[in-house]
Amino acid sequence: GGGAGDKPKANSQWVGVVQTGCLIHDVILDAVEDARAACRLHLRDAPSVYIDGFKGIRCSYIPEHLYTIMLELLKNSMRATVELHGRSSNSHEPLFGE
Repeated sequence: GGGAGDKPKANSQWVGVVQTGCLIHDVILDAVEDARAACRLHLRDAPSVYIDGFKGIRCSYIPEHLYTIMLELLKNSMRATVELHGRSSNSHEPLFGE
């Protein structure tokens, strides 16, 4: 990923830095990809990330802000997960609760 907002979609509209048709799922996927790359670079491992929802949801937002928030949250969570469960461990696969 190159971060949010690299290539505006043809059907999206911008008002200054606000994207009126910001696809939340796409921005989150960019942040996940970049956070996993950073985690692999620094810790030599990265847990999997599953996103449940947000497909097709559009809103007016600044994609770069959402991307930065998600990237930092994901990097912190991934670091903590790898440190807790160790590198190259299958024990840091995501758990799904009820």
